[in-house]
Amino acid sequence: ILFAFSEALLKFLLSRTKILGKLRKLRSSEEHQSDYCDDEPFVSTKHAPRLPLSPRKWASQQEALNPGIILSVTDGAETRTELRKRLRDQRRQLTPEQRAVAQDAAAQRLEKFLGSQPPGLLGTYMPTDGELDINQTLDALRDLGWRIFLPVLQADLQMGFAEWVATETLQPNKFGILEPAAPAELLSASSLDVVVVPCVGLDESGNRLGFGAGYYDRAFSGKVAGTERRTLLVGCAFDLQFVQGLAAEPWDVPMKYILTESKLRPVTTPTLE
Repeated sequence: ILFAFSEALLKFLLSRTKILGKLRKLRSSEEHQSDYCDDEPFVSTKHAPRLPLSPRKWASQQEALNPGIILSVTDGAETRTELRKRLRDQRRQLTPEQRAVAQDAAAQRLEKFLGSQPPGLLGTYMPTDGELDINQTLDALRDLGWRIFLPVLQADLQMGFAEWVATETLQPNKFGILEPAAPAELLSASSLDVVVVPCVGLDESGNRLGFGAGYYDRAFSGKVAGTERRTLLVGCAFDLQFVQGLAAEPWDVPMKYILTESKLRPVTTPTLE
């Protein structure tokens, strides 16, 4: 009798374990669909030396979520102008090898993410001032059905987006940033499905520090007011550009996703409803 009872109990426990395993897999699948996250280590096969991927201890939960150089700006001792200059200087100090490996990683994360979504209209940017360059993946994204758009500055301090094909000529604007030379049509930024936005600084909540001209914030002000359809804003930066608790101005538009060489994930405090 004792043996029969033990055998029945063992079968029950095994059955319960299998059921729990299936439930975990189902829940994991559902979470993946709603909150895409890619923070798997990247190993470059194109460039050397590689960036270190050795394990480390984190000083805080925020630092664990945002590996790299974490800067504290919560004491108010550093103005946005000073912080902007410091982050730009740090970004320029990356070696060509570090930059190449980081850009490979970020580009592959973006391609993997967009490859899992229905193709649509993608806004990106031509890098300047040492910004993270993810454009090496654009041809692959076009092959997946994505149409590529670049920002074009307008006379009234506004910014639209023009479709760009690889053979089309680009010309520098007044800031020296390349843009389509003779666009046939300009779309509003919020007409696009996804926009990858360059950042000088970025925090875990998606608050962005840009060059200070306000073009991106003005471009997305209509979206925030609810006058146009929502667009997935992906803040793009190197890990070393992360800050803690970046103070947001009333006109700042927060990012919904964060893309760096080490991760592509939703912001800690998602702005999506």
